[in-house]
Parts: sequence; C-alpha cells; structure tokens
Amino acid sequence: QTLNPNTHLEISTFSLESLTLKKQEIEGFRLNASLDVNQSLNLTALEKNPFLALEKTNAFVTLTFSEPLLEVISQQPQAMMPLMMFPPETLKKRKSYRLILKEGILTLNGKEIF
Repeated sequence: QTLNPNTHLEISTFSLESLTLKKQEIEGFRLNASLDVNQSLNLTALEKNPFLALEKTNAFVTLTFSEPLLEVISQQPQAMMPLMMFPPETLKKRKSYRLILKEGILTLNGKEIF
C-alpha cells in the first residue's frame, strides 16, 4: 500500500510575538515548516522499518527565537546539552535553527547529523 498522491504539509508561520516572564515582556519565536512525503513510500514496509520514511520524506523547518527567550530556555537542564551540541545561528539579533531532511540526510544549520 502506498500514499496517493504525494503528501504535502506546510506551516507557513506559527509564532508567538511576545510573552511575559517574571513580569518582563520578551520577544517570542517563529516556526516555518514544510513536509513532503513521496507517494512511493510503501506503508506496509514502513510498519516493519520506520527508517524507510527518511528516504521518502523531505522536510524543511526554520525555528527562530529571540535572544532573551533562548536565554530563558538555555537555563533549563533539559536544554543545556542540546544547545551546547547544536548551537543556533545568529541572524539579526535572533537565534535560528534550520533543519533539513532531504534524501535521507538530516542537517541542522548546514551540518550533517545523519
């Protein structure tokens, strides 16, 4: 069984412009994403091996944080290690992550993860 036709999902903009933390207003975040799944993905084979989806899926995600928001996030123990391993790019005083999955290759800010 395969998908018919190609599947496309797009989040053109999901954002939180500002938020209040400890009585201080700070800028928020913005997320843009698109996902395409090739119709040749065999759903029966996918049940046996979920990694098959990587080769048949293209995804582009951009997640941008204000510097103050990322500072708050970076103080959380769960975020410390990932932020050290994968530092964000700086674009116009904002911190940004670009995640791309294409032809089974996953990159984060231009660096191949797997």
